[in-house]
Amino acid sequence: MQLTIGRRIGVLVFTLLVILGVSGGMSYRSLSGVVDTTRMRKQSFETTHQLDAVLAELVNAETGQRGFIITGTESYLQPYKQAVPALDGILLSLRTLTGADPEMQRQLDRVEPLVSARLTELADTIAVRRERGFEAAQATLLTDQGKTTMDAIRQLLTEMSDHEERLLDERSGRADASIALAQTTPIIVSVVALVVGILASYVVARSITRPLSELLAGTVLIGAGDLDHRIEVRGRDETADLGQAFNGMALRLKAVGARLQAQAAQREKVLLAVTETAQQLAAASQELLAGATQQAAGMQEQAAAVAETVTVVDEVAHTATQAADRAKFVATSARRSEEVALAGKRAVDDTVGAINLAKGQADSVAGNIASLAGQTQAIGEIVALITDIAEQTNLLALNAAIEASRAGEHGRGFSVVATEVKSLAEESKQATRRVRQILGDIQKMANTAVLSTEEGARGMTTATRQADTAGQTIDSLGGVIAEVAEAASQIAASAGQQATGLTQIHQAMRDIKHVSSQNLAATHQAQRAASDLAALGTSLKALLAASPQADG
Repeated sequence: MQLTIGRRIGVLVFTLLVILGVSGGMSYRSLSGVVDTTRMRKQSFETTHQLDAVLAELVNAETGQRGFIITGTESYLQPYKQAVPALDGILLSLRTLTGADPEMQRQLDRVEPLVSARLTELADTIAVRRERGFEAAQATLLTDQGKTTMDAIRQLLTEMSDHEERLLDERSGRADASIALAQTTPIIVSVVALVVGILASYVVARSITRPLSELLAGTVLIGAGDLDHRIEVRGRDETADLGQAFNGMALRLKAVGARLQAQAAQREKVLLAVTETAQQLAAASQELLAGATQQAAGMQEQAAAVAETVTVVDEVAHTATQAADRAKFVATSARRSEEVALAGKRAVDDTVGAINLAKGQADSVAGNIASLAGQTQAIGEIVALITDIAEQTNLLALNAAIEASRAGEHGRGFSVVATEVKSLAEESKQATRRVRQILGDIQKMANTAVLSTEEGARGMTTATRQADTAGQTIDSLGGVIAEVAEAASQIAASAGQQATGLTQIHQAMRDIKHVSSQNLAATHQAQRAASDLAALGTSLKALLAASPQADG
């Protein structure tokens, strides 16, 4: 029957445990003998001590008795009183200590009556001393009865002590023998266990290491690539199973090697295809990176242009707001001029009705006409201001059209608004030209009216004709001023619409600027993604270029 490695080790351990058990049993037996002999020796010493204590207590009892007999003083009886109960305890202790020794028990049977008799004699003598005095007690002592009893007690105690001495010598010899045996037994057992353990360990280790060495040599050959090598299998233990496992592993490794060679060839083909794909990816990512970079640059220029356009639109919106305010002022002035014209007409009517009343009224008419000339001068200044506003509006519309053309598709709506503003400015300029012509006529008529008023003194007929002429002129002036007021109102409305349109253009340009910023950020993100993709393509290309070398 072939033992496995585990069973071999189990047999070895069991053998060592048996040896240790035998050694422990022998050691325990030796130590038990030492303990027993030591206990017996201690008992002998204690018995001898108790025998000496019996004699000592009897002497103390005699000492107390004699002191009381001589002195008659009760205090001298103190040793006697202490010795009586002490003797009872000592005799009882001796009974216990020598319970296993028949000889000592027989000696105690002889000693105890003598001790009792001696104590009775001492008690009787003490009673005689108390009752009859010293001489009677002395006479009792002189009978030598006490001395005879004490001699017998001493003889018996001596015999008992000698007996215990002999027992002590015997027990000491046995104790020494037990100690020697206890000392030598572990040594002998340890040597035997060591020799047996070494032999058993060598046999077991040899039965294990020899097959393992053969397995190790075969494993080294297989690990070196000799997959055709096979390990010789002997026996049916774990090493035999391990050898069979190694042989099976060699077969599987050989099969796996063949599969790996086929997979390596297939992998090489795949790597070539991946390398070509990586090269194409690197080239495409480089082109994508260049396009993203160019697009980012264009978006930056566009963002700068949009920002500049927003600034210009802000200025145009501010100027349009000022123009609207001035247009409102012109409309107000035109309405005031219309009221003045109406007042002038009423004055002329009053002048025609009352021209025959007094020359002084003609002078008043001359003053009113002079005032009218001053109002027409103010209207001329307002018309000049409207002309300036129209020219500035035209210039702003031109600048807005230029900026709209620079903004491309995003500025197309702004170009339409700029065209409308330019058209309104042209209409304003035409209206101011008409007003300027009418005002020139009014000024000429006013001068003529002044001259006619100054010549009123030379003829009422001429004054009446001139007054009619002045009335007609003022009628015409009222119509012209009404037209001017209407044109000023239209200009104010157009200026308001222009300001509103510029506000919308300003908001639209801000939206375009925000969209441009988002597009620029997206372009930068696309540029970074293209850069990362290019780097990834380059890394993949380098990795694939190095892969065949690593495989080789």
